Amino acid sequence: MLEEASLNLECRLFNEIIFGCYMMLIGEVFKATDNTGKQSLIYHNGNTGLYMM
Repeated sequence: MLEEASLNLECRLFNEIIFGCYMMLIGEVFKATDNTGKQSLIYHNGNTGLYMM
């Protein structure tokens, strides 16, 4: 886990899908931990901004 991240998600592998030479991994979140006080960079509708957790 990254200590400086505003949110950590722990996942277990749910599925693997092959697209030619690429592989998509699909995970199921089983634990979410937020780091209160950390800022998150948000991208929405073509704009970025900071969000305080």
